[in-house]
Amino acid sequence: MQSWFRATHHCAACGFRFDRSESGYEVGSLAVNTSLTLVLLVAGILASVTLGWPTPNWQAITIAMVLAALALPVVIFPWSKALYLALDVSFRPPAPGDFTATPPA
Repeated sequence: MQSWFRATHHCAACGFRFDRSESGYEVGSLAVNTSLTLVLLVAGILASVTLGWPTPNWQAITIAMVLAALALPVVIFPWSKALYLALDVSFRPPAPGDFTATPPA
């Protein structure tokens, strides 16, 4: 990744293109990001309620989960893109068209 929100287009070593040249490829990454966010939020809610049982502080849990729901998608963005690419490559192995025409030296 070049920065937190800008990824490189291909691998510097082998020339593998990270977008796999399909229309709508980012939708899969978005689905992984949303799924990971929901799993982490549910885990946080369950942990908070379990640790605070029998009288969990619902106001604190609500505020914490709203803040987490706003921050988590941004925080886990690079990892969700990498996880989606790994899942995609495991189901569709790279073909010659997935590499740049002239890989870097």
